[in-house]
Amino acid sequence: QLIQILVEKHQNLFAVGDPDQSIYSWRGARYQNILNFEQDFQGAKVVTLDQNYRSTNFILQAANALIEHNHRHYEKKLWSGLGDGAKVGLYIGQNEKEEAHFVASRIAKHVAENHIPLPEIAIFYRTNAQSRAFEDSLLSRRIPYEIIGGVSFYQRREIKDLLAFLRVVISDTDQISFLRTINLPKRGLGASTLDKVSQGALERGIPIFTYCADATPGVKLSAKQQEGLREYVYLIHSLRAKRGQLALHELLSETITASRYLNYLQEDPETFQDRKENLDELIGKAAEWEQENEDPSLNRFLEELTLRSAVEKETSGIKLMTLHNSKGLEFQLAFLVGMEEDILPHANSRDSDTALEEERRLCYVGMTRAKRQLYLCATTFRYLWGIARPMRPSRFLKEIPPQFLQSQTPSSSNVESASEEGFEPGEAVWHTEFGSGTIERAYQGSFGLTYDVYFHDSDTKRTLVAKYAKLRPHAS
Repeated sequence: QLIQILVEKHQNLFAVGDPDQSIYSWRGARYQNILNFEQDFQGAKVVTLDQNYRSTNFILQAANALIEHNHRHYEKKLWSGLGDGAKVGLYIGQNEKEEAHFVASRIAKHVAENHIPLPEIAIFYRTNAQSRAFEDSLLSRRIPYEIIGGVSFYQRREIKDLLAFLRVVISDTDQISFLRTINLPKRGLGASTLDKVSQGALERGIPIFTYCADATPGVKLSAKQQEGLREYVYLIHSLRAKRGQLALHELLSETITASRYLNYLQEDPETFQDRKENLDELIGKAAEWEQENEDPSLNRFLEELTLRSAVEKETSGIKLMTLHNSKGLEFQLAFLVGMEEDILPHANSRDSDTALEEERRLCYVGMTRAKRQLYLCATTFRYLWGIARPMRPSRFLKEIPPQFLQSQTPSSSNVESASEEGFEPGEAVWHTEFGSGTIERAYQGSFGLTYDVYFHDSDTKRTLVAKYAKLRPHAS
């Protein structure tokens, strides 16, 4: 409206825009400003810039086919003088670990064979929490990486807070973790009071938590502070009591619940959803780690994550970022990962055609960042929102004609029945911890024969690696 007033006399206005790349409605962006331009400014001449100088034709044709499913957009067919190039790679893994393994191994292959510089490679995901599996896989292969527009998964505040709680659970002497968690949520124990507590423990020569657990610590506290300290001590003691009764990922969930940590995060509603998703991803990491280790102790888990969190930030490695942060950038090699329903498109777009079309534009933006090679990746199973669940491929994958795609999924990933010495789908089994269950699927996963098992008592589905599964036949 302001521009209409300014140009009313001379009509001297020039604008450039692409409504297919409008992905910031939550910041107030309106793609209608471009679509309605000819109506708002009568007599405007439209020049369609349909030659693309970045990407090869297979990438552009796949992106064109996708965005055509949006009802309101300018009809245009991007084309390139760079040739057809490689088809878009399509990979469907069994879980997020397989997906990350594929991406890391394909990166290593392209670097070795095509000599692509690491900064010319990018991994795009819908939510920040998805970076965890890829960071793990890249770290294990010593491939340097940089998080664009964010921080490494293990450096995020909520992850460090939760791990600090667990360190206090296993140790009375971890003063750094004690001081990090004592006021989560606030308990009225300010810096000067905590200095006195630390000094009192030092003078008595005992660990700080032991000193606080004393019924009469030698520091004068207000009634509110005394209550806050008692509450904290009770929390840690209760978690210690449950440590031997719960699986590792269940202990993480219990820590979040018992500490009321989500209430603390809700004090900042703008970041709450992202931080909660990161905590859910950490629970998924713990569940995955338990399946891979015969002795999945809390101590070993914390030791491994301490090593991961100590990795220094790289500026000359591959780039990891959300799709929103990818706008305006370009890379020789790009991976668009997590292409599943409820991730891309995001679960929040389920009930709104407008939101769904913005998710499609977001996918379009990610695809058109790739210059020479693009991979679209998904899984059939992942830990989402802290729960193990089967996943459906994104509708966006189905909207891309198969002639533009090249499957990268090995046939072994689709094996539905187990080997002769294993359990078959439909077979009743018993697990000492989870009780009675039914084998829903058996396949060759990253770590050998793997089962998806539905457990009746808890109404949950779990993925178990056969050699660690501790399953036995059970009468239905």
